[in-house]
Amino acid sequence: MTLNSRISLLKFININFPNPLATFFEYVDFKQFGMPNFLKNILPDELVSSNNNDKRVLDSASSQEGPSVPYNQYWNYSYNTLFFDNCGGIFFSTLQVLGLYIVFKLLFKLTPAKKQKIKHYLNIIATRLELKMLAVIVTTRLLQIYFGAILNLRYATFGTLYQKISFAVGILYALILLLLVTVCLIDLSLSKKGSTNRKLKWIKSLTTAIRHLSFSYLPSSKVGRFMPLLTMFISNFLITIIIALLTQWPLLQLTIISLVHIIVICLSLTPKLFRKKTEKILALATEIGTLLFCWILVWIHLLDSEALSAKKILSWVAVALALILMISGIMSKVAEVYIQWKKKKKLAVCAKNENKILKESLRRNRRARRQIYIGQSNDQSPASSTRRENLIDGSTSVVELQIIDLEKEK
Repeated sequence: MTLNSRISLLKFININFPNPLATFFEYVDFKQFGMPNFLKNILPDELVSSNNNDKRVLDSASSQEGPSVPYNQYWNYSYNTLFFDNCGGIFFSTLQVLGLYIVFKLLFKLTPAKKQKIKHYLNIIATRLELKMLAVIVTTRLLQIYFGAILNLRYATFGTLYQKISFAVGILYALILLLLVTVCLIDLSLSKKGSTNRKLKWIKSLTTAIRHLSFSYLPSSKVGRFMPLLTMFISNFLITIIIALLTQWPLLQLTIISLVHIIVICLSLTPKLFRKKTEKILALATEIGTLLFCWILVWIHLLDSEALSAKKILSWVAVALALILMISGIMSKVAEVYIQWKKKKKLAVCAKNENKILKESLRRNRRARRQIYIGQSNDQSPASSTRRENLIDGSTSVVELQIIDLEKEK
């Protein structure tokens, strides 16, 4: 989802996009992806003015009538300054996941130790919910939270209760992101020193979870340990702050964004960086495709306003490229899940066949041992024959039976 957010974020650059690119940007929602902001109905608005421009509409969960900053003057693309207007739905969904996590964690603590199976499943659900909360901040909604936090600090408003809580939650999200970046930096320094302090074990587990949300890099190299921090936090923050603040210089914005992508591409070409070649191909294709998309926007901006046909062709190329990148990202995830399912199924079938072969071999060994010694049991005393049958039934080996025979001959 970060790729979709990056592409849709580029519509806030002050460029006169020709159709169909402008229409494409209209349907690519950067803000909350249809997540309703119920907090606008829950929190009261104290400052109700008779002026329609200052009146907040509370009867719609998805309406966003708060103060906004214009970015693209040609197509009237603007962004709200209040954090809840941008990320209220994200915050509300996070609270839901957090509530479910607390419930399952309490159930795990209250379940008796004898019921290990139930505790095992409860622990799996709690771990999944932890990863989901982390994924919302780190991957799926990272750019929205960055953009909302930047505008929340730049245009701080404290008029109503809604605005005060919105500002406080925006600061909280900014501190969470800062904490995650700090944890990743501490983990990098500890890996260089080779320290294994048990008190800092939570840092290792948190950074491991963050790495699972990015491409699979080999942690043996310095670049491999640094890439998750670069691709998820640093590069996305640079792209967001450039678009949020350098509004008057669209060419400078696209140039710096292109440089960020070029740096990531160069580092991705480092040998023995990825665990899988497919992930390396996907990562490079995503970065190169986004870089080409930026260059198409530069070309559109530099062309004469009269060159409408050329701009239209470039806009079609840009839309096709964006759709290819988005669809390829979705298809790669589906293919990865399918491959993992096939591997698990194959392993399960192999394990089942091995169990069958093992059982059949045990049966054959027992039959063979009984056939070998069935004829000798008639020549032996009743006590020794009874002893031998008990040993055979107890799955005694052939070597042990031969030792018994030698002891009797002595």
